[in-house]
Amino acid sequence: PLPIIAMTPSKKTARELNLIWGVQPIYIENIDFLNLDVESLIEQSVRFGVETGHIDENEHVIILLVSRKFQKRGNLVGLYYVGEILNPET
Repeated sequence: PLPIIAMTPSKKTARELNLIWGVQPIYIENIDFLNLDVESLIEQSVRFGVETGHIDENEHVIILLVSRKFQKRGNLVGLYYVGEILNPET
């Protein structure tokens, strides 16, 4: 099975996600989740995942972002190729 990697700026959320089978939580404190636009948030999160060895540059990823306004439900789901996120010019 493929891992589900959940990046979060919340230590509490990371601990809670650690209890769910198949989910690999990653606590990220150096990305400003609240003040970045969606594109920058995706790019920085994927870059962090590659730099830490959790994501390979030749993989596809499914990204779910939760709305800042309506936090009880997700508002963006997308399938992305990591190489295109990190190198949009190629």
